[in-house]
Amino acid sequence: MRIRGFLRGVREATFSERVWRFDLHAFQIPDEIKMHLQEQVLQVVRAPLWKVGSSGTMKSVSKGLIGQSKDGPGSRTRTRKGCCLSQPKGLGEDGDHFEETVADVGELPERTGITESGYPFFTGMDYISLGGFSKLGLLSQNHQNEPMNRVNQLREHIHNASLTQSNMAQEPTIHEIFEPVTGTWQYIVADPSTKAAVIIDSVLDFDPAKNAISTQTADGLLDVVKRNGYNVVNILETHVHADHLTASKYLQSRLREVQDGAAPKICIGRRIGVVQERFAEKYGISKDEYANAFDRLLDDDEVFEIGDLKAKAIHLPGHTPDHMGYMIGANVFAGDSLFNHDVGSARCDFPGGNARDLFASVRRLLDLPETTKIWTGHDYPPAHRGPLAATEVAKQKTENKHLAQNVTEEDFVKWREERDSGLGEPRLMHWALQVNVRAGNMPSPTKAGDRLLHVPVKMQGVTW
Repeated sequence: MRIRGFLRGVREATFSERVWRFDLHAFQIPDEIKMHLQEQVLQVVRAPLWKVGSSGTMKSVSKGLIGQSKDGPGSRTRTRKGCCLSQPKGLGEDGDHFEETVADVGELPERTGITESGYPFFTGMDYISLGGFSKLGLLSQNHQNEPMNRVNQLREHIHNASLTQSNMAQEPTIHEIFEPVTGTWQYIVADPSTKAAVIIDSVLDFDPAKNAISTQTADGLLDVVKRNGYNVVNILETHVHADHLTASKYLQSRLREVQDGAAPKICIGRRIGVVQERFAEKYGISKDEYANAFDRLLDDDEVFEIGDLKAKAIHLPGHTPDHMGYMIGANVFAGDSLFNHDVGSARCDFPGGNARDLFASVRRLLDLPETTKIWTGHDYPPAHRGPLAATEVAKQKTENKHLAQNVTEEDFVKWREERDSGLGEPRLMHWALQVNVRAGNMPSPTKAGDRLLHVPVKMQGVTW
């Protein structure tokens, strides 16, 4: 029997909005149930018209499923080959049938058996809402000629698969949101059992031609939080960014309004003080505007909680001296310390940056287990692919164009320093640094009500 992802006893399943496939680590499994499935047999279902307590027949398409349903938990389905409400553009058809029984948590139908078509269907499955889609579910895929006694074989297969419950229970739900203007990956990372969440490296929209700030990107993050019922406990910065303005303070103010006054804490590594002092002097920022801008300063290897999840702050200097990464489950949110394998590494020529430090930081990342996912802070994808949020350590080790295992420290430092010496300033650097050392606060207004950011003028040795 080909299995496409049947799972009994699942309390909750959460999924990325970007990819129509399951990440096995997104499941939260009850302690008393020990279910094991291999990730490669899982497939996401897109079923906009399914309702709670409905059952029906699905026809497979290559990247998702659409179906026809009728009301009544545990009801029997009428199978009609090829019954689809619509077919998404560009998706090919096949002849397989999918059947499910849909129910909310705590309202699982008691009955299990077979449908009028002769296909088995199973109880013990439940689903959650995500975005504009009504339900996402797990289904068993069956063929018309298969005997009914294969059901027990299916269950046995599930119990004997390779992934352990303890591994799954420690993994977060991850939403990756790409901001294309600055090439920034933003992340919302949540504990699926408690709905506690953090936001990592948020972006505030800024148009330098108009000196205008807007919040469409940040509002998109708030929408994800709202739709998933998350309670944001921390807003994390990996470092003081020079290529985009952070939305941390804006998000904090909006979340305070909807979380009954429980504002998330804005967090960054403890070395931020050195960076703040350096750029405060450069841009004429008074100490009272940055001294207590961040709510929590994280020490190296400090462990903190996201609901029932444990997260660890790890110091990854090189790109900047204050740079931190955040390890959550089998994931590291590495900011600008390591880009995707076909992009390579970040520049190290900002004040306090150091190519040798970056090499050591990356080696620390590549010493992690090979299945660990490295979630990057930016992506500048080559022409053959779209934006990619994460790669595994194994791929980075063998394929990173700047920092693969066979690259020596001396070769990397020499190449990185030569390359950085010819790079121009990031387009938004002066605006970004002044806002970001304030944790996203704007400068105090003048008497005229204007908020001013300073832009240095290079005189090129000319005086008059």
